[in-house]
Amino acid sequence: DPGANDPVIMVWYEIERTKDGPKFTKHAIPAGNDTGVGTQFMSGDIDGAIAIFDTMYDENTNDVVVANNLASLLATHRDDAESLDRAAAVARRLRTMEVPAFQDTYGWIAFRRGNLDEALSHLEPAAAGLPKEQRAKAILVGIIAATLLRIFFATITTYLLAMTGL
Repeated sequence: DPGANDPVIMVWYEIERTKDGPKFTKHAIPAGNDTGVGTQFMSGDIDGAIAIFDTMYDENTNDVVVANNLASLLATHRDDAESLDRAAAVARRLRTMEVPAFQDTYGWIAFRRGNLDEALSHLEPAAAGLPKEQRAKAILVGIIAATLLRIFFATITTYLLAMTGL
């Protein structure tokens, strides 16, 4: 069992679809055998971690954990449209998976792209499935507030247009 008794830098699970259902394989980067991701995270070099995840993703696009991590880092730590588009493309496969961490990533990307309804439908189950994850709950509250404001302003606009006869 990787990481059970030895110090590790990072542990993750790979999910594989089999005819018998999902198969979870635990992976670990042992201390002293870092591929670079752990070192980049520990030093605060998020762009370096993104580059490593990008390479890992290019080597195996079927690894949904790598896809989730790459998409999450792109959507969280970069603000340019190209990175957000790349995050959305990489995360597309996560849309139908009922894994809270994947729902969180996909919902966050949907929120960043302005798709509030889609974000809400993914972040509600993510927040419920990640009870200790405060970020998911905070984003969910923000989406609910934004949705309520959108409804409020649409109602006010309709009312004002009706009052002015336009």
